[in-house]
Amino acid sequence: MGDLEKIRSRKDLSDRLIHITQDLSTLQAIVQSGFIRPTFAPRNMVHADGETRNSIRGPYPAVCFSEMPLAALKELCALDLYKQRYHPYAVSYDRTLLFSQGARPVVYGGEDILDALPDPHKYLWVRLKLEQDSAYYSIDWTHEREWRIRFRPEDREDRFMYDGVPLEFGHRLKPTSIQFIVKSRADSAALQKTIAGLAATQHGACAEPQWYAGYVNRLQADAPKIHVLDDLA
Repeated sequence: MGDLEKIRSRKDLSDRLIHITQDLSTLQAIVQSGFIRPTFAPRNMVHADGETRNSIRGPYPAVCFSEMPLAALKELCALDLYKQRYHPYAVSYDRTLLFSQGARPVVYGGEDILDALPDPHKYLWVRLKLEQDSAYYSIDWTHEREWRIRFRPEDREDRFMYDGVPLEFGHRLKPTSIQFIVKSRADSAALQKTIAGLAATQHGACAEPQWYAGYVNRLQADAPKIHVLDDLA
């Protein structure tokens, strides 16, 4: 049995990476645009100095993904503690494909790790602070199993002719390449309607109309799989 087969046989592992979205309308907007925009993931919290902080450090924005399996996402979304952070809507990519396009697992650690990383790689840092004394606040996001793809100006020429992670790479969109995750069957029907309603001429913010036309045609022809979390046992 190969490594990928071993991963697929374990319920706690996944060979896919998911980008979790806020809600169904956000997922539909991603489908309509054809790509996921990178950000610095600014936090809502205001620090003592009156400033906010970006979750993604360094000079380059990124798109974030999680390696958690579908069952783990469903369980996480059901927990009261995380209902404001995690939502049952996502784009799912083949992990090998995203790795070939520059996706890498993040590095969890303290400020010393961040300082040691070269500026071009600081985007991979995620704070980890574990406290044995319960009186102190621990910071631990390791359960997210996060991966990120950074975006530099030169990447637009080298790898991305878009303004984000596309839902299609190099005209290799296949039924198993891109998948979607929604909460309910009604959500699935709504997303299918969005896909069916795409028009190749409505490229919107995409700077490559020819690419967008091909993306729409292949997406509609291949009918990517839509996972419904409510249907998971």
